[in-house]
Amino acid sequence: MLRWVILSVVVVVLAAAATLAVQYATVSSPAWNLPAGRKKEGPQPRLEVTGSLTHEFGAMATQKVGTHTWALRNVGEGDLDIWLGSSTCSCTVPKLKGEGTRETVKPGGATEIEVEWKTKDFSGEFAKSVTIGTSDPDRPELRFSIHGEVHSPVVILPTPHDGVISLGDISTDEVKRMALAVFSPDRPELKLTKLTSSKPEIISFKPEPMSPAECDQLRIKAGYRLNIEIKRKTRE
Repeated sequence: MLRWVILSVVVVVLAAAATLAVQYATVSSPAWNLPAGRKKEGPQPRLEVTGSLTHEFGAMATQKVGTHTWALRNVGEGDLDIWLGSSTCSCTVPKLKGEGTRETVKPGGATEIEVEWKTKDFSGEFAKSVTIGTSDPDRPELRFSIHGEVHSPVVILPTPHDGVISLGDISTDEVKRMALAVFSPDRPELKLTKLTSSKPEIISFKPEPMSPAECDQLRIKAGYRLNIEIKRKTRE
């Protein structure tokens, strides 16, 4: 009986030793330290982009198309591969100079990427982007962004509500005066050629070009300041 007990203890001890040996081998064995991904050997490409990665379109009208082009140059010593990636929406379309979805630029060579933005019926501020993939080990992905604001072809500020501009309270004893801004975001040559009033004896208009400071504030090139005067109605 004692021999079986001793044998059992020996088996347990050997099993424990084997477990420790396996654990030690697992931790210390260099076979488990898998190497990380290596960079491609040989001459490497290096991508250089001219200008900021974000382009400000500024004010645009609805149903218009805007484009911006970035110059890409390979200043490295290896071939640079460029391919189109994702886009934030179907209204933002990237295009490579070679008109395909992938392009190779030799060392010292250059190409371009054009981003097209369609305003469609969108209104308000927009911020869109596209990405490209590259074989530059330091810039495997690049994001190009566009930003701006879309307005109607002709803008009136303050904005009319359902075609009506509220003048507020009007006293019969005072002259009411107010001014509107009238401009076209993408057609600075807009001209106001004729203004009519249904009650010229009471309501009159006087347009004058906006000052440079007013244009800068609205981020436009030109526009009109439309001065409106509502006279007192004479008592009969």
